[in-house]
Amino acid sequence: MESTVPMTVRSYRSSPLVSVLEHVAEGDPAARDEFHNQRTVFRDWKGNLVLCVHFIESLCESEMGRNDGSHGLTDEIIEIAHDLTIDKFSRLPDSGAVGEDNGIDCRYYFRAILERYHATRQCLRPSGQIKDDDLASRLLQGHVRWHFGLSLKEAKRRCNPLASRYAWPLNGKNLYVWLPKRVGGHDRRKLLERIVDNPDPNRPGEKERVQSLIDRELKGKFVSLDTYEKEAGAETTGASSLSWAVLYGITTDGLAETVAGEKVQRIEEQRPAIRALGAEKLKSLILEIFERVGTAGYRDQEIAARHCISKPTFSRFAGSRWNVEDAGNGAIPDLWRNTALVVSKVPGLAEAARAAGVWPKVQAIISDGRNCPGRRERDV
Repeated sequence: MESTVPMTVRSYRSSPLVSVLEHVAEGDPAARDEFHNQRTVFRDWKGNLVLCVHFIESLCESEMGRNDGSHGLTDEIIEIAHDLTIDKFSRLPDSGAVGEDNGIDCRYYFRAILERYHATRQCLRPSGQIKDDDLASRLLQGHVRWHFGLSLKEAKRRCNPLASRYAWPLNGKNLYVWLPKRVGGHDRRKLLERIVDNPDPNRPGEKERVQSLIDRELKGKFVSLDTYEKEAGAETTGASSLSWAVLYGITTDGLAETVAGEKVQRIEEQRPAIRALGAEKLKSLILEIFERVGTAGYRDQEIAARHCISKPTFSRFAGSRWNVEDAGNGAIPDLWRNTALVVSKVPGLAEAARAAGVWPKVQAIISDGRNCPGRRERDV
């Protein structure tokens, strides 16, 4: 009789965080379990180190705590967003889960954060496992927070009686999006084929990209889906004028690293207090700003203190107390004008800004630097 030898489950207990993330991205359930059950690499609103699931719960509690009925968020919506976010970072194709969300594959979300990690690391060049893990932890926190925001929007669509889910067949796979019920069956496909260029269901973030194009196309004709961005803007009005959702999404394609690299290359042209930071600290400052932009964690005084610069210096460099209506009087901080200029020059980033409907804001911010007397072109 042939004996059966049980399969050995690999242990990742002593593995660096980045190694664990890489194995989750490859679909290893043991690495996924190690990440969720052992790695307290997130910080909740009280500053405590917690597991991923507890961090997501803290995000939910934050939303519930300020939900007075005026934000369009019910407890049901928040609960759905919680479950969606958990799935995004835990569901593997062979997990046996069933239901309308069985297309979620956590490998895509871990691959996306690893791409951003490697791009950021190349820019910062940290040395040693501790610094590597710290960088990965900070990027993970922003990544999960960002997807929680997207999950809130997804949950609001689900609870919207005027919307329904549509499976768009593409290359043997389905891409699930939300459309108004009044748009009929064949018309749905025609609409998507008209407004979406080169759809690819295997591309990370494709569902969000396509949904943003739908929302833009049907703006004013469909129930508003931008409440979450407005809520985020109530807590921080800085880069939300460039649409924090788009700004975060395109940092995975190198926006943060491009802006940081440009600032460092031209460090001698920066304001004296910023120049005094030196190249490595300036990179670290900019990348943390991009990580926190548009979140409750974007607080001028705290970030300034952490990087040993004064609040007035930080306000001039990347402060939050401005909006796009300030364009033309020189009130927009240096970093956001420079970011808008980078977005305008890179075709892929410009396309993302247009798709999100923030292109006019990008142009207005650029004009702030060009039209203000005494403002040197190098500052934008």
